[in-house]
Amino acid sequence: MRLAHAATLARDIAAVAEAIGARLVGLYAPIGAEPDTRPLANALLARGFALAYPRLTPDGATMEFAPCQGPAALVQRPRSRLLEPAGPACDAGELDLLVVPSLALAPDLTRLGRGGGHYDRYLPQLAPQAVTIAACAAACAWDWQPREPHDRKLAAACSEAGLFGPRAGGAGA
Repeated sequence: MRLAHAATLARDIAAVAEAIGARLVGLYAPIGAEPDTRPLANALLARGFALAYPRLTPDGATMEFAPCQGPAALVQRPRSRLLEPAGPACDAGELDLLVVPSLALAPDLTRLGRGGGHYDRYLPQLAPQAVTIAACAAACAWDWQPREPHDRKLAAACSEAGLFGPRAGGAGA
Protein backbone atom coordinates (compact mmCIF):
# COMPACT_ATOMS: atom_id res chain seq x y z
CA MET A 1 0.00 0.00 0.00
CA ARG A 2 2.92 2.39 0.71
CA LEU A 3 4.21 1.88 -2.83
CA ALA A 4 0.77 2.57 -4.29
CA HIS A 5 0.44 5.67 -2.12
CA ALA A 6 3.87 6.95 -3.20
CA ALA A 7 2.94 6.46 -6.86
CA THR A 8 -0.38 8.26 -6.38
CA LEU A 9 1.35 11.17 -4.63
CA ALA A 10 3.81 11.43 -7.51
CA ARG A 11 1.08 11.42 -10.15
CA ASP A 12 -1.56 13.62 -8.48
CA ILE A 13 0.55 16.19 -6.65
CA ALA A 14 2.83 16.71 -9.66
CA ALA A 15 -0.34 17.40 -11.66
CA VAL A 16 -1.44 19.98 -9.07
CA ALA A 17 1.99 21.64 -9.19
CA GLU A 18 1.68 21.94 -12.97
CA ALA A 19 -1.93 23.17 -12.81
CA ILE A 20 -1.15 26.00 -10.37
CA GLY A 21 2.15 26.92 -12.04
CA ALA A 22 4.13 26.26 -8.87
CA ARG A 23 7.73 27.34 -8.76
CA LEU A 24 8.79 26.06 -5.30
CA VAL A 25 7.22 22.92 -3.81
CA GLY A 26 7.68 22.02 -0.15
CA LEU A 27 8.01 18.30 0.65
CA TYR A 28 9.09 16.30 3.68
CA ALA A 29 11.49 13.41 4.17
CA PRO A 30 9.31 10.56 5.50
CA ILE A 31 9.94 8.92 8.85
CA GLY A 32 8.21 5.86 10.22
CA ALA A 33 4.97 5.05 8.43
CA GLU A 34 4.58 8.47 6.77
CA PRO A 35 3.77 8.34 3.05
CA ASP A 36 6.95 8.22 0.97
CA THR A 37 7.58 11.44 -0.96
CA ARG A 38 10.72 10.31 -2.80
CA PRO A 39 8.89 9.30 -6.04
CA LEU A 40 7.05 12.63 -5.87
CA ALA A 41 10.35 14.50 -5.49
CA ASN A 42 11.76 12.68 -8.51
CA ALA A 43 8.63 13.42 -10.58
CA LEU A 44 8.76 17.12 -9.65
CA LEU A 45 12.48 17.41 -10.36
CA ALA A 46 12.01 15.71 -13.75
CA ARG A 47 9.38 18.36 -14.59
CA GLY A 48 11.68 21.23 -13.55
CA PHE A 49 10.14 22.22 -10.22
CA ALA A 50 12.33 23.51 -7.39
CA LEU A 51 11.99 21.68 -4.06
CA ALA A 52 12.29 22.76 -0.43
CA TYR A 53 12.39 20.57 2.67
CA PRO A 54 11.74 21.34 6.33
CA ARG A 55 14.27 21.47 9.10
CA LEU A 56 14.12 22.39 12.73
CA THR A 57 15.98 25.47 13.86
CA PRO A 58 19.03 24.70 16.02
CA ASP A 59 17.01 25.07 19.23
CA GLY A 60 14.35 22.68 17.84
CA ALA A 61 11.56 25.13 18.64
CA THR A 62 10.49 26.11 15.13
CA MET A 63 10.55 24.78 11.61
CA GLU A 64 11.79 26.43 8.43
CA PHE A 65 12.08 25.27 4.83
CA ALA A 66 15.20 25.41 2.69
CA PRO A 67 15.60 24.79 -1.05
CA CYS A 68 17.18 21.43 -1.80
CA GLN A 69 18.01 19.36 -4.88
CA GLY A 70 15.95 16.42 -3.66
CA PRO A 71 16.08 13.54 -1.18
CA ALA A 72 19.67 12.53 -2.03
CA ALA A 73 20.90 15.99 -0.94
CA LEU A 74 19.37 15.80 2.56
CA VAL A 75 21.66 15.34 5.56
CA GLN A 76 20.95 13.67 8.88
CA ARG A 77 20.23 16.04 11.75
CA PRO A 78 22.73 15.42 14.58
CA ARG A 79 21.44 12.96 17.19
CA SER A 80 18.24 12.40 15.21
CA ARG A 81 16.80 10.27 12.44
CA LEU A 82 15.45 13.35 10.65
CA LEU A 83 16.85 14.18 7.22
CA GLU A 84 17.10 17.91 6.53
CA PRO A 85 18.36 20.35 3.88
CA ALA A 86 21.69 22.07 4.52
CA GLY A 87 21.35 25.37 2.64
CA PRO A 88 19.91 28.73 3.67
CA ALA A 89 16.22 28.94 4.56
CA CYS A 90 13.64 30.42 2.22
CA ASP A 91 10.80 32.70 3.18
CA ALA A 92 7.52 30.84 3.82
CA GLY A 93 5.87 33.13 1.26
CA GLU A 94 8.03 31.61 -1.51
CA LEU A 95 6.34 28.18 -1.27
CA ASP A 96 3.59 27.75 -3.85
CA LEU A 97 2.64 24.21 -2.85
CA LEU A 98 3.28 22.40 0.43
CA VAL A 99 2.81 18.66 1.01
CA VAL A 100 2.14 18.03 4.70
CA PRO A 101 2.42 14.68 6.51
CA SER A 102 -0.78 13.94 8.43
CA LEU A 103 -1.69 11.20 10.90
CA ALA A 104 -5.40 11.87 10.56
CA LEU A 105 -7.60 14.15 8.54
CA ALA A 106 -11.11 15.33 9.42
CA PRO A 107 -13.85 15.67 6.75
CA ASP A 108 -13.18 19.44 6.55
CA LEU A 109 -9.45 18.67 6.01
CA THR A 110 -8.32 19.72 9.46
CA ARG A 111 -5.08 17.80 9.99
CA LEU A 112 -3.75 15.98 12.99
CA GLY A 113 0.05 15.82 13.04
CA ARG A 114 2.60 14.03 15.19
CA GLY A 115 2.19 16.36 18.16
CA GLY A 116 5.17 18.72 17.90
CA GLY A 117 3.04 21.50 16.40
CA HIS A 118 5.75 22.56 13.94
CA TYR A 119 3.49 22.45 10.87
CA ASP A 120 0.60 24.05 12.80
CA ARG A 121 2.87 27.02 13.57
CA TYR A 122 4.38 27.12 10.06
CA LEU A 123 1.21 26.93 7.94
CA PRO A 124 -0.09 30.42 8.87
CA GLN A 125 3.18 31.90 7.53
CA LEU A 126 2.44 30.72 3.96
CA ALA A 127 1.19 33.14 1.33
CA PRO A 128 -2.63 33.10 1.04
CA GLN A 129 -2.47 31.60 -2.47
CA ALA A 130 -0.20 28.71 -1.42
CA VAL A 131 -1.83 25.31 -1.84
CA THR A 132 -1.52 22.85 1.06
CA ILE A 133 -2.07 19.13 0.54
CA ALA A 134 -2.13 16.50 3.27
CA ALA A 135 -0.42 13.19 2.60
CA CYS A 136 -2.26 10.52 4.58
CA ALA A 137 -3.69 7.05 4.20
CA ALA A 138 -7.38 6.86 3.25
CA ALA A 139 -8.08 4.91 6.44
CA CYS A 140 -6.81 7.92 8.40
CA ALA A 141 -9.51 10.24 7.06
CA TRP A 142 -12.10 10.30 9.85
CA ASP A 143 -13.80 12.76 12.16
CA TRP A 144 -11.30 12.82 15.05
CA GLN A 145 -11.94 14.76 18.24
CA PRO A 146 -11.13 16.89 20.12
CA ARG A 147 -9.80 19.46 17.71
CA GLU A 148 -7.67 22.22 19.14
CA PRO A 149 -7.56 25.88 18.01
CA HIS A 150 -4.04 25.36 16.59
CA ASP A 151 -5.10 22.46 14.31
CA ARG A 152 -5.00 23.72 10.71
CA LYS A 153 -7.22 23.06 7.70
CA LEU A 154 -5.58 22.20 4.40
CA ALA A 155 -6.80 22.73 0.84
CA ALA A 156 -6.78 19.08 -0.24
CA ALA A 157 -5.45 15.62 0.59
CA CYS A 158 -3.85 12.80 -1.31
CA SER A 159 -4.28 9.22 -0.16
CA GLU A 160 -3.49 5.99 -1.96
CA ALA A 161 -6.98 6.39 -3.52
CA GLY A 162 -6.12 9.75 -5.05
CA LEU A 163 -6.59 13.46 -4.54
CA PHE A 164 -9.64 14.71 -2.68
CA GLY A 165 -11.07 17.86 -1.10
CA PRO A 166 -13.30 18.62 1.88
CA ARG A 167 -16.35 16.46 2.36
CA ALA A 168 -19.49 17.79 3.99
CA GLY A 169 -21.03 14.52 5.10
CA GLY A 170 -18.11 12.47 6.36
CA ALA A 171 -14.53 11.41 5.89
CA GLY A 172 -13.13 9.23 3.21
CA ALA A 173 -11.13 9.26 0.07
